[in-house]
Amino acid sequence: MSTRIQGQMIVAREIHFDEHELQHSIISVVNKHKMTTFPSVAIFDVLLKFSWEGDDHQEAELTVVNPDDEIVYSHPVSISNKRSKDAPPGMELSLNTRFVTLKKGVYVYQLLYTDTQDEPVFTYPVLVE
Repeated sequence: MSTRIQGQMIVAREIHFDEHELQHSIISVVNKHKMTTFPSVAIFDVLLKFSWEGDDHQEAELTVVNPDDEIVYSHPVSISNKRSKDAPPGMELSLNTRFVTLKKGVYVYQLLYTDTQDEPVFTYPVLVE
């Protein structure tokens, strides 16, 4: 692999993918969320956007870590070029996430490369109140 894949992440209440236009629509970006009771289940959509140079492929894992630094959600992500040859290499992916919240605090979405699992590629904190 010649370069590391770069990325961005957005957490939202809803993300829709239009198969005809080949584009995502984001409704209500989430930075904080109020729960009425604990424990409860948090349900959010996540948009992952990747870009790189060359023909790289990378395996990664999307996780959510609770305020006690425990993983409460995990999903494998296979990153490979999904664009036409005349477009810059990259891909977008949206996922629905569900995880249990036991208490208030910051829950952190993070994407980690499967081969290293050390520094996240990117993170996105959500404050649960």
